[in-house]
Amino acid sequence: MPETHGPSRPMTRTEANALLPLVRGGLKRLRDIRDLVPKLQAQVEIEDLTGRAADGAIRPESKAAMERILGELKGLSRDFQEELESFTAMGARLKDLDQGLVDFFGQVGGEKVFLCWKEDEAEVGWYHPLDGGFRQRKPLEG
Repeated sequence: MPETHGPSRPMTRTEANALLPLVRGGLKRLRDIRDLVPKLQAQVEIEDLTGRAADGAIRPESKAAMERILGELKGLSRDFQEELESFTAMGARLKDLDQGLVDFFGQVGGEKVFLCWKEDEAEVGWYHPLDGGFRQRKPLEG
């Protein structure tokens, strides 16, 4: 049965902290992609509303523009998925993009836990049970 909570080996706090520059960069890329999507969707809607001939048929140039934009959206979706997969590959789990909340599979006192980090924190300093969440966070010792 595959591991559902992260890598097969728990990560140390030091290892999680070493990943933070990559995680921060990934959060920025994910937000950039997310923020571009509604703008492109609006462009498609504008082309659909303004790109019609008198008979209601969409003009070829508007159809081409819509196809180009839809292709961009498909590429952004793929890029977003790949970025999420890179989080998983490094042993991180994105919990909340807006808050920059990320968990790392770890161990505290022999118990498997999630090491918990929020983007405004300088380093990983918290943990919570695997079946818990941000509200169950406890500080890591030392």
